[in-house]
Amino acid sequence: DEPVVETMSTMRAWVICALLVCVGAVAASSGAAQGDYNSLSSLQSQAHLIFEKYYFNSTAWNEGKSKSLDLSSLEALWRSAHVKYTPFGIFLVAYITVTLNYVGMGILFALLERSGLIEKYKIQPTRHLSVAAFLEATKNFLSTYLIVIAVMIIIGYPFLDWFVVNWADEFPSWWTILWQQGAALVLEDFFEYWGHRLLHVPWLYQRIHKVHHHFQTPFAFTGAYAHPLEVVWLGMATFFPALILRPHLFTFYVWINLRQFDTAITHCGYDLPNPFHWLPFDLYGGTRFHDFHHTAFNYNFASRFTLIDKLCGTYKMPPVESAQKKKKDM
Repeated sequence: DEPVVETMSTMRAWVICALLVCVGAVAASSGAAQGDYNSLSSLQSQAHLIFEKYYFNSTAWNEGKSKSLDLSSLEALWRSAHVKYTPFGIFLVAYITVTLNYVGMGILFALLERSGLIEKYKIQPTRHLSVAAFLEATKNFLSTYLIVIAVMIIIGYPFLDWFVVNWADEFPSWWTILWQQGAALVLEDFFEYWGHRLLHVPWLYQRIHKVHHHFQTPFAFTGAYAHPLEVVWLGMATFFPALILRPHLFTFYVWINLRQFDTAITHCGYDLPNPFHWLPFDLYGGTRFHDFHHTAFNYNFASRFTLIDKLCGTYKMPPVESAQKKKKDM
Protein backbone atom coordinates (compact mmCIF):
# COMPACT_ATOMS: atom_id res chain seq x y z
CA ASP A 1 0.00 0.00 0.00
CA GLU A 2 1.10 3.54 -0.71
CA PRO A 3 1.73 5.63 2.41
CA VAL A 4 -0.55 8.51 3.20
CA VAL A 5 1.74 11.47 2.58
CA GLU A 6 0.90 14.53 4.62
CA THR A 7 -0.46 17.48 2.68
CA MET A 8 1.10 20.90 3.07
CA SER A 9 -1.93 22.18 5.00
CA THR A 10 -1.78 19.27 7.46
CA MET A 11 1.92 19.87 8.00
CA ARG A 12 1.25 23.54 8.73
CA ALA A 13 -1.34 22.47 11.31
CA TRP A 14 1.24 20.24 13.04
CA VAL A 15 3.79 23.05 13.03
CA ILE A 16 1.37 25.66 14.39
CA CYS A 17 0.33 23.26 17.14
CA ALA A 18 3.97 22.55 18.03
CA LEU A 19 4.79 26.25 17.95
CA LEU A 20 1.98 27.09 20.38
CA VAL A 21 2.96 24.28 22.74
CA CYS A 22 6.66 25.22 22.70
CA VAL A 23 6.06 28.95 23.14
CA GLY A 24 3.75 28.18 26.03
CA ALA A 25 6.32 25.84 27.57
CA VAL A 26 9.12 28.40 27.25
CA ALA A 27 6.99 31.15 28.73
CA ALA A 28 5.78 28.88 31.53
CA SER A 29 9.27 27.64 32.41
CA SER A 30 10.60 31.19 32.41
CA GLY A 31 7.76 32.27 34.67
CA ALA A 32 8.33 29.31 36.96
CA ALA A 33 11.95 30.32 37.41
CA GLN A 34 10.77 33.61 38.94
CA GLY A 35 7.67 32.19 40.63
CA ASP A 36 5.30 34.50 38.80
CA TYR A 37 2.17 33.25 37.04
CA ASN A 38 -0.09 36.03 38.20
CA SER A 39 -0.83 37.99 35.06
CA LEU A 40 -0.84 37.94 31.30
CA SER A 41 1.38 41.01 31.29
CA SER A 42 4.03 39.06 33.18
CA LEU A 43 4.04 36.32 30.54
CA GLN A 44 4.22 38.93 27.81
CA SER A 45 7.13 40.55 29.58
CA GLN A 46 8.94 37.22 29.84
CA ALA A 47 8.35 36.51 26.16
CA HIS A 48 9.69 39.95 25.26
CA LEU A 49 12.84 39.37 27.34
CA ILE A 50 13.41 35.99 25.68
CA PHE A 51 12.92 37.53 22.23
CA GLU A 52 15.38 40.35 22.93
CA LYS A 53 17.97 38.07 24.50
CA TYR A 54 17.95 35.30 21.91
CA TYR A 55 16.47 36.56 18.66
CA PHE A 56 16.64 40.28 18.01
CA ASN A 57 18.04 43.10 20.10
CA SER A 58 17.80 46.42 18.28
CA THR A 59 20.59 47.98 20.34
CA ALA A 60 23.04 45.18 19.54
CA TRP A 61 22.01 45.22 15.88
CA ASN A 62 22.57 48.98 15.55
CA GLU A 63 25.93 48.77 17.30
CA GLY A 64 26.95 45.93 14.98
CA LYS A 65 26.39 48.06 11.89
CA SER A 66 29.48 50.11 12.72
CA LYS A 67 31.68 47.06 13.24
CA SER A 68 33.80 45.38 10.57
CA LEU A 69 34.75 41.75 10.02
CA ASP A 70 38.20 40.64 11.16
CA LEU A 71 39.62 38.29 8.53
CA SER A 72 42.98 37.71 10.24
CA SER A 73 42.02 34.21 11.41
CA LEU A 74 39.03 31.89 11.58
CA GLU A 75 38.55 32.65 15.26
CA ALA A 76 38.74 36.40 14.65
CA LEU A 77 36.20 36.11 11.84
CA TRP A 78 33.92 34.03 14.04
CA ARG A 79 33.94 36.52 16.89
CA SER A 80 33.65 39.65 14.76
CA ALA A 81 30.80 38.14 12.73
CA HIS A 82 28.82 37.46 15.92
CA VAL A 83 29.33 41.04 17.07
CA LYS A 84 28.40 42.50 13.70
CA TYR A 85 25.46 40.28 12.76
CA THR A 86 24.37 38.99 16.22
CA PRO A 87 24.52 35.34 17.33
CA PHE A 88 21.04 34.56 16.03
CA GLY A 89 21.97 36.02 12.64
CA ILE A 90 24.93 33.63 12.43
CA PHE A 91 22.67 30.81 13.57
CA LEU A 92 20.38 31.51 10.61
CA VAL A 93 23.39 31.52 8.29
CA ALA A 94 24.33 28.09 9.68
CA TYR A 95 20.80 26.81 8.97
CA ILE A 96 20.90 28.16 5.42
CA THR A 97 24.26 26.42 4.96
CA VAL A 98 22.77 23.11 6.12
CA THR A 99 19.85 23.56 3.72
CA LEU A 100 22.11 24.37 0.78
CA ASN A 101 24.24 21.36 1.74
CA TYR A 102 21.19 19.10 1.43
CA VAL A 103 20.00 20.68 -1.82
CA GLY A 104 23.47 20.57 -3.33
CA MET A 105 23.97 16.89 -2.49
CA GLY A 106 20.52 16.01 -3.83
CA ILE A 107 21.12 17.77 -7.15
CA LEU A 108 24.69 16.47 -7.45
CA PHE A 109 23.70 12.81 -7.09
CA ALA A 110 20.72 13.25 -9.42
CA LEU A 111 23.06 14.62 -12.09
CA LEU A 112 25.61 11.87 -11.47
CA GLU A 113 22.90 9.22 -11.82
CA ARG A 114 21.73 10.75 -15.09
CA SER A 115 25.32 10.88 -16.38
CA GLY A 116 26.09 7.23 -15.55
CA LEU A 117 29.56 8.20 -14.34
CA ILE A 118 29.27 6.26 -11.07
CA GLU A 119 27.02 3.47 -12.29
CA LYS A 120 29.46 0.75 -11.20
CA TYR A 121 28.80 1.72 -7.59
CA LYS A 122 25.01 1.51 -7.92
CA ILE A 123 23.53 -0.70 -5.17
CA GLN A 124 20.27 -1.42 -7.01
CA PRO A 125 21.56 -1.38 -10.61
CA THR A 126 18.20 -2.13 -12.24
CA ARG A 127 16.34 0.76 -10.60
CA HIS A 128 17.02 4.41 -11.39
CA LEU A 129 15.79 7.81 -10.33
CA SER A 130 12.82 9.19 -12.26
CA VAL A 131 11.95 12.84 -12.74
CA ALA A 132 8.59 12.25 -11.02
CA ALA A 133 10.29 10.80 -7.92
CA PHE A 134 12.76 13.67 -7.77
CA LEU A 135 9.96 16.25 -8.01
CA GLU A 136 7.97 14.47 -5.31
CA ALA A 137 10.98 14.51 -2.99
CA THR A 138 11.54 18.18 -3.80
CA LYS A 139 7.98 19.03 -2.78
CA ASN A 140 8.50 17.24 0.51
CA PHE A 141 11.82 19.07 0.99
CA LEU A 142 10.14 22.46 0.62
CA SER A 143 7.55 21.71 3.29
CA THR A 144 10.04 19.97 5.60
CA TYR A 145 12.91 22.46 5.50
CA LEU A 146 11.04 25.70 5.03
CA ILE A 147 8.31 24.96 7.57
CA VAL A 148 8.93 22.05 9.96
CA ILE A 149 12.71 22.23 10.50
CA ALA A 150 12.85 26.03 10.31
CA VAL A 151 10.27 26.37 13.08
CA MET A 152 11.87 23.58 15.12
CA ILE A 153 15.35 25.10 15.13
CA ILE A 154 14.11 28.64 15.77
CA ILE A 155 12.18 27.43 18.80
CA GLY A 156 15.13 25.29 19.87
CA TYR A 157 17.75 28.03 19.53
CA PRO A 158 17.60 29.22 23.19
CA PHE A 159 18.31 25.66 24.34
CA LEU A 160 21.82 25.93 22.87
CA ASP A 161 22.56 28.67 25.38
CA TRP A 162 20.73 26.95 28.23
CA PHE A 163 22.83 23.82 27.69
CA VAL A 164 26.08 25.79 27.57
CA VAL A 165 26.79 25.52 23.84
CA ASN A 166 28.09 29.06 23.46
CA TRP A 167 29.65 31.09 20.65
CA ALA A 168 31.84 33.19 22.98
CA ASP A 169 33.70 30.29 24.62
CA GLU A 170 37.37 29.67 23.92
CA PHE A 171 37.68 28.67 20.27
CA PRO A 172 38.37 24.93 19.86
CA SER A 173 41.47 23.43 18.30
CA TRP A 174 41.16 21.48 15.06
CA TRP A 175 41.90 18.31 17.03
CA THR A 176 38.99 19.02 19.41
CA ILE A 177 36.66 19.69 16.48
CA LEU A 178 37.77 16.43 14.83
CA TRP A 179 37.39 14.08 17.79
CA GLN A 180 34.04 15.59 18.73
CA GLN A 181 32.74 14.95 15.21
CA GLY A 182 33.74 11.31 15.58
CA ALA A 183 32.11 11.10 19.01
CA ALA A 184 28.95 12.76 17.71
CA LEU A 185 28.69 10.23 14.87
CA VAL A 186 28.85 7.36 17.37
CA LEU A 187 26.40 8.95 19.82
CA GLU A 188 23.94 9.90 17.09
CA ASP A 189 24.07 6.33 15.82
CA PHE A 190 22.99 5.09 19.25
CA PHE A 191 20.08 7.53 19.62
CA GLU A 192 19.02 7.05 16.00
CA TYR A 193 18.89 3.28 16.47
CA TRP A 194 16.39 3.40 19.34
CA GLY A 195 14.34 6.26 17.97
CA HIS A 196 14.20 4.64 14.53
CA ARG A 197 13.40 1.20 15.89
CA LEU A 198 10.52 2.64 17.92
CA LEU A 199 9.04 4.04 14.69
CA HIS A 200 8.85 0.46 13.36
CA VAL A 201 6.30 -0.47 16.01
CA PRO A 202 3.30 -1.23 13.73
CA TRP A 203 1.03 1.55 15.02
CA LEU A 204 3.74 4.21 14.61
CA TYR A 205 5.00 2.77 11.35
CA GLN A 206 1.61 2.91 9.66
CA ARG A 207 0.86 6.45 10.83
CA ILE A 208 4.28 8.08 10.71
CA HIS A 209 7.34 6.18 9.49
CA LYS A 210 5.72 4.64 6.42
CA VAL A 211 6.09 8.00 4.68
CA HIS A 212 9.88 7.68 4.76
CA HIS A 213 9.68 4.16 3.32
CA HIS A 214 7.72 5.41 0.34
CA PHE A 215 10.92 5.02 -1.70
CA GLN A 216 12.37 1.50 -1.57
CA THR A 217 15.18 2.70 -3.82
CA PRO A 218 16.54 5.69 -1.88
CA PHE A 219 18.32 8.63 -3.48
CA ALA A 220 20.09 11.54 -1.82
CA PHE A 221 17.02 13.78 -1.70
CA THR A 222 15.02 11.22 0.29
CA GLY A 223 17.10 11.56 3.47
CA ALA A 224 14.59 14.02 4.93
CA TYR A 225 11.52 12.64 3.11
CA ALA A 226 9.41 11.96 6.18
CA HIS A 227 6.32 12.73 8.21
CA PRO A 228 6.75 16.02 10.15
CA LEU A 229 6.54 14.20 13.49
CA GLU A 230 9.37 11.91 12.41
CA VAL A 231 11.44 14.90 11.35
CA VAL A 232 11.11 16.31 14.87
CA TRP A 233 11.53 12.96 16.65
CA LEU A 234 14.61 11.70 14.83
CA GLY A 235 15.94 15.24 14.50
CA MET A 236 16.50 15.13 18.25
CA ALA A 237 19.07 12.37 17.72
CA THR A 238 21.20 14.98 15.95
CA PHE A 239 21.02 17.34 18.93
CA PHE A 240 21.56 14.79 21.74
CA PRO A 241 25.34 14.47 21.10
CA ALA A 242 25.66 18.22 21.69
CA LEU A 243 23.87 17.87 25.04
CA ILE A 244 26.42 15.24 26.08
CA LEU A 245 29.61 16.68 24.58
CA ARG A 246 28.80 20.37 25.18
CA PRO A 247 30.95 21.45 22.22
CA HIS A 248 31.79 24.96 21.14
CA LEU A 249 29.03 26.41 18.95
CA PHE A 250 31.35 26.40 15.92
CA THR A 251 31.91 22.67 16.44
CA PHE A 252 28.15 22.18 16.65
CA TYR A 253 27.64 23.97 13.33
CA VAL A 254 30.28 21.75 11.76
CA TRP A 255 28.47 18.74 13.20
CA ILE A 256 25.01 19.54 11.82
CA ASN A 257 26.54 20.07 8.36
CA LEU A 258 28.44 16.79 8.64
CA ARG A 259 25.23 15.05 9.71
CA GLN A 260 23.41 16.48 6.70
CA PHE A 261 26.18 15.34 4.37
CA ASP A 262 26.07 11.88 5.99
CA THR A 263 22.29 11.67 5.51
CA ALA A 264 22.65 12.34 1.79
CA ILE A 265 25.46 9.79 1.47
CA THR A 266 23.59 6.99 3.27
CA HIS A 267 20.55 7.56 1.05
CA CYS A 268 22.33 8.22 -2.24
CA GLY A 269 22.03 4.64 -3.56
CA TYR A 270 25.75 4.32 -4.39
CA ASP A 271 28.33 2.44 -2.35
CA LEU A 272 31.14 4.88 -3.05
CA PRO A 273 34.73 4.49 -1.78
CA ASN A 274 34.80 5.77 1.79
CA PRO A 275 37.63 5.87 4.38
CA PHE A 276 35.22 4.49 7.00
CA HIS A 277 35.21 1.22 5.06
CA TRP A 278 38.69 0.67 6.50
CA LEU A 279 37.24 0.12 9.97
CA PRO A 280 37.70 -3.50 11.11
CA PHE A 281 34.93 -6.08 11.62
CA ASP A 282 32.65 -4.34 9.10
CA LEU A 283 31.80 -1.72 11.71
CA TYR A 284 30.83 0.79 9.04
CA GLY A 285 27.76 -0.17 7.06
CA GLY A 286 27.25 3.11 5.24
CA THR A 287 25.06 3.35 2.18
CA ARG A 288 24.64 -0.41 1.49
CA PHE A 289 23.68 -0.89 5.12
CA HIS A 290 20.89 1.69 5.08
CA ASP A 291 19.83 1.05 1.49
CA PHE A 292 19.06 -2.51 2.50
CA HIS A 293 16.91 -1.23 5.37
CA HIS A 294 14.59 0.38 2.81
CA THR A 295 13.89 -3.03 1.30
CA ALA A 296 14.25 -5.32 4.35
CA PHE A 297 12.50 -2.90 6.78
CA ASN A 298 13.20 -4.71 10.05
CA TYR A 299 16.98 -4.68 9.90
CA ASN A 300 19.75 -2.06 10.09
CA PHE A 301 18.12 0.65 12.20
CA ALA A 302 21.28 2.62 13.00
CA SER A 303 22.43 5.48 10.81
CA ARG A 304 25.78 4.19 9.57
CA PHE A 305 27.62 1.91 12.00
CA THR A 306 26.73 -1.76 12.42
CA LEU A 307 27.73 -2.48 16.02
CA ILE A 308 24.47 -1.76 17.84
CA ASP A 309 22.43 -3.65 15.22
CA LYS A 310 24.77 -6.62 15.63
CA LEU A 311 24.45 -6.50 19.42
CA CYS A 312 20.64 -6.25 19.23
CA GLY A 313 20.20 -8.93 16.56
CA THR A 314 18.86 -6.57 13.90
CA TYR A 315 21.87 -6.53 11.57
CA LYS A 316 21.65 -8.08 8.14
CA MET A 317 24.02 -7.78 5.23
CA PRO A 318 22.68 -6.70 1.84
CA PRO A 319 22.46 -9.50 -0.73
CA VAL A 320 25.87 -11.01 -1.50
CA GLU A 321 25.02 -11.01 -5.18
CA SER A 322 25.03 -7.20 -5.31
CA ALA A 323 28.46 -7.00 -3.74
CA GLN A 324 29.92 -9.64 -6.06
CA LYS A 325 28.46 -7.95 -9.13
CA LYS A 326 29.92 -4.64 -8.02
CA LYS A 327 33.39 -6.13 -7.52
CA LYS A 328 33.31 -7.58 -11.03
CA ASP A 329 32.30 -4.21 -12.44
CA MET A 330 35.11 -2.50 -10.59
